Amino acid sequence: MKQENITFKLNYGGFSVGDKVYYPTFRNEYSLGVVVAGKIERRRYPGLSLLPFTYKTAILVIKVGNHYFEKPAHKCYKATECED
Repeated sequence: MKQENITFKLNYGGFSVGDKVYYPTFRNEYSLGVVVAGKIERRRYPGLSLLPFTYKTAILVIKVGNHYFEKPAHKCYKATECED
């Protein structure tokens, strides 16, 4: 039997560990960081606390220098490299 290396790439709302992302810092300002981890959370819809309706949301852990930030994946944008 042939042995192969199988790697799993975890996906958090379209982002993977090692991706460069832009995330919001202030009004109309963004910063660049690297995704180092993520998690999927279940949340309740606001105003429907008595009903069992939940939705899943992805939270990214982003590293910038020596600092770490948690940001929702739906507010982040993947950075792409451009060649001139």
